[in-house]
Amino acid sequence: MKNSKTSKKVKRRIYFPTFTLLIALIFGFIACLELRFYKQLKNDYTAEIIGFVDREGEGLLREKKQTTEGRYLSTGKSGRYWVEIKVNTDDKFKINTLYAGRGYGREGDKLVIHYNPENPEDYYIEGYLEETKYTVITLFVIAGIPLALSIFLMIFYTVKGEDDEAVGPDKKKDKEAKREEAREKRKNKMDRMAKPFTKDYTNPAIRKQIQSDYLSARLSSLLFIIGLALILSGFIRTCLDVYTEYTVPFNNYSDKLNDDFYSVVISEKPVNVYGSFNDLKVGDDHILAAHLDERKIKGMDRPVKLRGKIKKIRVSEGDIREAVKDYYQKIGYLDSLKDEEYAYYYLDCTKVNLWEEFKNNHVLGLVFGLTIIICSFVGVRETLNMIRFIKPAFSGKKYTAREIDGLVNDPYTVHYEQIGVFVTYSSLIGYYRGMAVADYGDIADIKVEDVSHSDKHKKWTTYRIYVETKKGKRFLLTESESGTVSYSLRPFLEEKGYI
Repeated sequence: MKNSKTSKKVKRRIYFPTFTLLIALIFGFIACLELRFYKQLKNDYTAEIIGFVDREGEGLLREKKQTTEGRYLSTGKSGRYWVEIKVNTDDKFKINTLYAGRGYGREGDKLVIHYNPENPEDYYIEGYLEETKYTVITLFVIAGIPLALSIFLMIFYTVKGEDDEAVGPDKKKDKEAKREEAREKRKNKMDRMAKPFTKDYTNPAIRKQIQSDYLSARLSSLLFIIGLALILSGFIRTCLDVYTEYTVPFNNYSDKLNDDFYSVVISEKPVNVYGSFNDLKVGDDHILAAHLDERKIKGMDRPVKLRGKIKKIRVSEGDIREAVKDYYQKIGYLDSLKDEEYAYYYLDCTKVNLWEEFKNNHVLGLVFGLTIIICSFVGVRETLNMIRFIKPAFSGKKYTAREIDGLVNDPYTVHYEQIGVFVTYSSLIGYYRGMAVADYGDIADIKVEDVSHSDKHKKWTTYRIYVETKKGKRFLLTESESGTVSYSLRPFLEEKGYI
């Protein structure tokens, strides 16, 4: 036996450092490959061309999922894209439209595209080089953690081995004493935590059950509150995004293409420029607006506030751009702009859908919140049990916690620990599914129902004992995995003359 334990210790001292070292080597190898790729991008892709994000919005390109145009799709083989980029091609790079996922600009943005002059189909979009650099750093950090752990374990097991030899057999007694002390501390801590619920009970079986249910219920409730807080924080942030007002940054739109809502106050009726695009005059400045609420501006006789997100007319929508340019030249506003591109920004006044804003901009809080809430349902049974300990179920007469404790501690009370039931001189008391008390005078029938359970590893059955009262009330007394005792409870009570 001693040799077996020694062998396990030796295996442990070899296995753990070797395993962590292997993990470090794997990630280190991947990091080196990624570093080589990063250097290749930096050194070989020396030619540049300009592209503009022409369209922003999720789409699917099945026919382009493995082509050069779709190299930067969001989810690889699924062909899903987020932005469409129009390229000012040159005599070498001849692909005029590229598709990419999130993180490669917003609608109207100008992007630099780097390509290999010797092989123009090899390219990367501005921002990808930095992304690759951070990937390399992350991989080396990930490789460094298990490497450091491996070195630490080697040193630790070496020192520990020397300590074991030095201390000898007395160390086992010390360890056992420390374990016993730790168990006692945990027990005392559990007693303190559950004290508000166990203070009126002296029976050890009931106290133990309350403590067990309390810990699970506490964890479940905490997870539920965290999940709810995440969802609520996402909703509050959405409301702040929607209802916080920002002043329109005239002639500085390029830095404001985000999800903020901007507002303007106009005194003059908008002038239609093209289709749904209208010109708004705000002091000496102008800004286009689209999707205006006709009820707000129809026959306006006082200043009107308009709100929306700043967007940009796509490069491919040349007819709209031409109409806007002609209009601004006609009124002389184009000359006052720092850049002609500023003429193509507009205020999208589409009616705000709070749910859509929440889903699009703060979906992580919703997803993580719902996930944590679902996880909290694992302890929902114990939470319900605790509710029934706080407010027990009674067939008729109600007892205080101290009166229940007195009944279960009576010397003539029979305790069926397998099913969590006390048979007292006046009533049945169950405590495996919260506290439930049924007076014999109220019991009309006792029924046992089989409940099947299963998971990935096994199947099992539990037995729920229900009490049906003479007034037609039915409530759960207890639930356990002991079928024999559950089914024998009613005959026992009949034999004793209790029912």
